[in-house]
Amino acid sequence: MLEKSAAVLAVILFSLSPLSAQKTQIGLNLGLSRAFFTGPPDLIFTQNKLMAYRAGIWIDHAFGEHFSIQSGLEYWDKGFDGSLRSFGMLTVITPVRLRIQYLELPLILKYHLGRYLFFGAGSYLAQKLGGLLTLFRDESARLEPREIGYILGIGAAIHLFRQDHTLELQWRKGWTPVFSINDDEFFFSTLSVLYGLRF
Repeated sequence: MLEKSAAVLAVILFSLSPLSAQKTQIGLNLGLSRAFFTGPPDLIFTQNKLMAYRAGIWIDHAFGEHFSIQSGLEYWDKGFDGSLRSFGMLTVITPVRLRIQYLELPLILKYHLGRYLFFGAGSYLAQKLGGLLTLFRDESARLEPREIGYILGIGAAIHLFRQDHTLELQWRKGWTPVFSINDDEFFFSTLSVLYGLRF
């Protein structure tokens, strides 16, 4: 259902842009992210600060004076090291090691305030390329094949050495879990610093 909703959103947003669009740009981006792993608070016992890495290509399609739609294709590498705590007759501490790689398709509606500053909001669909989940033993079969979430961002464009560059701070939060244990669901969020190059 969520995947169909994302596809419908993409069709609607692109249908809003006229054929006589002002400008279409293609670019590359690289980013470094802080990955946040969340779930039931009483279950997450410890977690280490791990970084997420991303790189991708994007296309930005401008319409009107202030708006554009950006999409593209990105590679993400996310991870988590820590432990979970479960309660019963005895309290059990379970070490967790998670590494997962995604191919992500974002769709962002951007508002440009003047020439240099922009704000963005949208959603993304991520397809798992590979991953490893260890909970005492290999539990990689628990990893969900896809992730859907939302995007919020703020950035600035800079014209330097005859080239357009962008710097952006972006927050992404998953709506769907990375994996589940019984009825408990675990999610990823990321706070990223992005550098982009426009052609």
